[in-house]
This record gives sequence, structure tokens and C-alpha cells, in this order.
Amino acid sequence: MRKALSPVAAEGTEVKKSEVFGVVKRIGSEYGLLLSLVIIMVFFQISTSGVLMQPLNLTNLVLQNSYIVIMALGMLMVIVSGHIDLS
Repeated sequence: MRKALSPVAAEGTEVKKSEVFGVVKRIGSEYGLLLSLVIIMVFFQISTSGVLMQPLNLTNLVLQNSYIVIMALGMLMVIVSGHIDLS
């Protein structure tokens, strides 16, 4: 004779799968961008033989992008204060 699975066992398995999927989805939505940034940094660190994280390179990156950061912070202040709406 064949044993039939009870509906409780089948539902319990489905609940566990959906719980795991829910946790992975929540973590992915909260930390996905940070995880992507870390993966990109590790990739370029390996592909450039360690040049990416050297102090001189980091200094050059900050100096080359400082005016963009200043403009972005200025735009952020205007948006946060409620004087402009981008929608």
C-alpha cells in the first residue's frame, strides 16, 4: 500500500518554504544595494590586483567626485526642506 501525505505535512513544508523565501526577500530588499556594492568592490579589487583600495586611489576618487557630492547634498537639502517636488 502507498502512504498518502497528510495535508498538514504538505502545508507545513509549504509554510517553511514561504517563510525562508520571505526572510530572503526581506533581507534582499533591505541590504540588496549594500550587498551589490560589496560584490562590485570585491570584483574590482581582485581584477585590478589590489589597486582599488589603495589610499592614493581612494583619495583620487574622492577628489574627482567632490563637486558632484556637494551638488547632490545641496539638492538633498532643498528636497528635504520641502521647497521642491520632483514628482
